Amino acid sequence: MPLRGEVYFPAKNLPPDQDTPHRCVVLSPTNLMAHHPNVKGNKLFVVVAIIRSATHQSGTPVRLVPGHSVPITVTDFSFLDHDSIVETHQLFAVELDVFRRKHPMGRISGQVLTDILRGAQRLFS
Repeated sequence: MPLRGEVYFPAKNLPPDQDTPHRCVVLSPTNLMAHHPNVKGNKLFVVVAIIRSATHQSGTPVRLVPGHSVPITVTDFSFLDHDSIVETHQLFAVELDVFRRKHPMGRISGQVLTDILRGAQRLFS
């Protein structure tokens, strides 16, 4: 079961219309999953935010969205391949099945996770 703060490469492209898969960080509270009554089989979901590279393929920096782009660095999180950004304005409900037999790449915690959760909360205020 995915836990809050864990980072995964899900078996699903996020955003759904992208050709490139993105890593994601789980934002749902640990052991709390949404239950969708209108989906066949009453699937369970967790909420995630995507993680993207801090630079474009051209090498130029990605423009940050104030209050929603949270930088995370290789220095702070050794499981990263490169400096990245958690995009808290791009939240997705992902079926729990997507995480089965997957292991987290790592975990974001402390003040950085607090900043990520605050950014996600801004969408609802």
